Amino acid sequence: MKRSHLLFSIVSTYLCLGIVLIGWSIEAFAASSPDISLAVKGASSDGDPASTLPLPSIAPYPTVGNGPIYVQANEFALYNPESGKVLIRSKTMDPVAIASTTKLMTTYLTTQYGNLDDVITVTPEAAGIGGSLMDLHTGEKISVRNLLYG
Repeated sequence: MKRSHLLFSIVSTYLCLGIVLIGWSIEAFAASSPDISLAVKGASSDGDPASTLPLPSIAPYPTVGNGPIYVQANEFALYNPESGKVLIRSKTMDPVAIASTTKLMTTYLTTQYGNLDDVITVTPEAAGIGGSLMDLHTGEKISVRNLLYG
């Protein structure tokens, strides 16, 4: 496996794991939020502007009826982190391309750790990768910023 493909696979794997962990963290935070009160000036019936009013409780999950489910996606899965089970999924568990997730991760890593003004020389390997509309040629010099936009 070429080094760039290996790096791509590693970054993609970490991105997917990060997305899952962020989702779990949000759910855990929503489920464990303590009772919170909000101070509203002038809202007290006893005339004390420092009195607090309790916030209304908010359900952490929306409810869904038992009707048919319509999903506009080639593949999908609904996972319950509390039970650890997949509740419903489409088709099979065949591997699918992660598509735009890769583009988002590339943009994030490039803007966080790269220098957009650096100039890159296109290698024969990079020029030979299909799927690009940039029509890159071996030896061509292009800025990281233009590569990111391309």
